Amino acid sequence: MKTSFDQVMRGYAQFLTASWDAAWTNATLMKHVNPSEFMADWAQSNWELLVETAVRETFADGQGYLEVYGEGADCNDASSRVWRPQVLPTHRVMCRARENTMVVDLLTGRRLGASQSFIFDHFAARSGGGWYMQTPPFDCVLGYLDTREVLISIEAVSFFIDAMVEPDA
Repeated sequence: MKTSFDQVMRGYAQFLTASWDAAWTNATLMKHVNPSEFMADWAQSNWELLVETAVRETFADGQGYLEVYGEGADCNDASSRVWRPQVLPTHRVMCRARENTMVVDLLTGRRLGASQSFIFDHFAARSGGGWYMQTPPFDCVLGYLDTREVLISIEAVSFFIDAMVEPDA
């Protein structure tokens, strides 16, 4: 059975939920490491291994590189990537409403149109104050609709990849 990109993305959210607390605990035990920076590096490295590798092998004929996950990594001076810091993204992750599902921005309460797609940034959880946090259960998607941040329940969206247009040389 062929894996769908939607399954790959949901698997990554499950991975984050299952392993975040252990990674955070280890990050806070290190004396010379900023835990938040460590977690960004950790999330980006796993993004490249678990999601980007699947994109290259299954969806992009071996040539795909994704935009960074969230803020990306800080471990390479010249790049926000961990592995192959020199490559540029060829694809981005996008989200759209799942079939027969109403999509509501949890930050504003506004409904998104059924045909509207938005750019994926990272998985998150809704905070008690109505904002979002980088913490389990990673049951929401933070993305961008034009320049506006949107926070959407993961259950309301499906994921797809979109080839990025290369700028004219």
